[in-house]
Amino acid sequence: MVSDGDSKAFSAVEDTYDGIKVEKMDCVGHVQTLMGKHLMNLKATTKGKLEDGKTIGGHGRLTEEKIKQIQRYYGLGAGANPTEKDVAVYTMKKNIIAISHHCVKSEDREKQQ
Repeated sequence: MVSDGDSKAFSAVEDTYDGIKVEKMDCVGHVQTLMGKHLMNLKATTKGKLEDGKTIGGHGRLTEEKIKQIQRYYGLGAGANPTEKDVAVYTMKKNIIAISHHCVKSEDREKQQ
């Protein structure tokens, strides 16, 4: 097993052993950090106004605080999974999709409250 996204190390050992499969796995903390990094990059590179006439950042939008919250939920969703691979992948997907229900503001949800 090679972890933390070390692609060079993985490439070096991937085909070293005949009949033995080397798996590449990322730790939850590494994946969590990447999620935050990509959201910060998205925020930095998205200029101008979106379809709704507002910018990507600002009050009620993608702020640094909101990115940290998404990172926390992402880490919890990715880390709290069973050991059986198929069940773990399904549960992880379900948990990560649920982030939108916790973090994303929607007009429909505002109307219901």
